Amino acid sequence: MVLLMNKEETPFLSRMSHKSIREKERRDEINNKINELRGFVCEDEIERKTLKQADVLIRTVELVHRMESEQPGPSFIPERKGFVDGFNSVESQVSNFIKQLGLDFQTEQEYLAKLKACFEHERSSLMINNISPKSNGCGPFRSKWSPESTRSTPSPYTLKMDRKEIKKNREQDRRDRQGEAIEALKQFLISISGGKLRSQVEKMQRLNTLENIIEYIRNKKSMSFGVKSTRDQTLYSHAWTGGFEIAKRTALEFFRRDRHLCVRTAALEQHIMSNYRIPTVVPIQLPTFIPFYNTAPIFHQQFQPTSPAYSLESPPPMSDTSMESATTCSTQTIWRPWE
Repeated sequence: MVLLMNKEETPFLSRMSHKSIREKERRDEINNKINELRGFVCEDEIERKTLKQADVLIRTVELVHRMESEQPGPSFIPERKGFVDGFNSVESQVSNFIKQLGLDFQTEQEYLAKLKACFEHERSSLMINNISPKSNGCGPFRSKWSPESTRSTPSPYTLKMDRKEIKKNREQDRRDRQGEAIEALKQFLISISGGKLRSQVEKMQRLNTLENIIEYIRNKKSMSFGVKSTRDQTLYSHAWTGGFEIAKRTALEFFRRDRHLCVRTAALEQHIMSNYRIPTVVPIQLPTFIPFYNTAPIFHQQFQPTSPAYSLESPPPMSDTSMESATTCSTQTIWRPWE
């Protein structure tokens, strides 16, 4: 038996097939980007696998705001950088200690949220004289879907709703949370561009937004602090110890005030001191990465790349200013992306 095929429907079906394939590829790329962000915002291996995509995006918003408030500029000062690293080291250790107590998931998340708020308040009060995210238009992100927000208990009517309706509401909830976080990331990109790229960023697709955010985080992490002298290393170590001690007192006080955690105060102090190691900062080296403002297509006009090897206060190396050394040197010229 011969099947007759309508030739007029073939191109339409072909277009629909290609469209569905492209849509699936786009969704896969978005999922891959979110999984990449998952590694930046979550250190615990178990939590990394169970964390929902909306929560990953919300934590990403908090991460980029925190990175922008700490770097670059003042955070390359040895004293400030050392204090921030020492303070954050204790905060991470206390969070891991709470996760090892064997609490139920809801109680554990409540304690982690309270601990984060406590450290955030202490950090902001100690660094009040530095530039805050609000001064740059980067206010802290507070989502109405955040785990910190209290959720109302379901009513009897909600419990009797049809399963399809409940599933539909959950899907809409998921989309709303993701959409809110994506909009917050767009506002962050607009703020760090000085508002000059508002029209371009607002038209960006979700995939492009995630790509620019990932590139921003990568290059922020690549801009590691480096010492220029033994004096800088000494200043860094001294400030690291100061931040460590202040954060330790904050954590112990947090445990003493809680009627359930107070019995764990001595164990917490022992856990913190067992991880007391002042990191050794390596000397400054030329970067091997391409800066974010050169790789991201929307930011190449706003930022003026500068060499991180020296600042305005210190003169540039002789290899950059001396014409005589350039003519006599027989070694291969180093390509610098900021030139």
